[in-house]
Amino acid sequence: MSETVNLHRRDFARHLTAGVAGGTLGMMAGNTVAQDTEQSEPPKPPSLAALRLAAVMTECPGEHWTQETIAEVLGDIRADIARGKALSEFPLQNGDDPATIFMAPAPPYEAGDAE
Repeated sequence: MSETVNLHRRDFARHLTAGVAGGTLGMMAGNTVAQDTEQSEPPKPPSLAALRLAAVMTECPGEHWTQETIAEVLGDIRADIARGKALSEFPLQNGDDPATIFMAPAPPYEAGDAE
């Protein structure tokens, strides 16, 4: 029987970072023999999109993760990262207000409502 573990999001981030760092160090340590015999490129770290996908899949485990859903979610994550990068490149000053201000429309006035 599986047991649900409540893990605070900061603890989850620490565990994820430790796991990725441990995996990367393990790959680098295993690759030292190959580097001694041949000059090869160091392994590339996983992309930000791949790390976020791993976090989502860890947070929502299940059998619903097919190749199609993984590709769709990865595409959404990549789009979110690109959108965030585009937004962060736009310079703002501390006093800049939003471009639009939402105001709820007043209900329609009918002649009999005022009485």
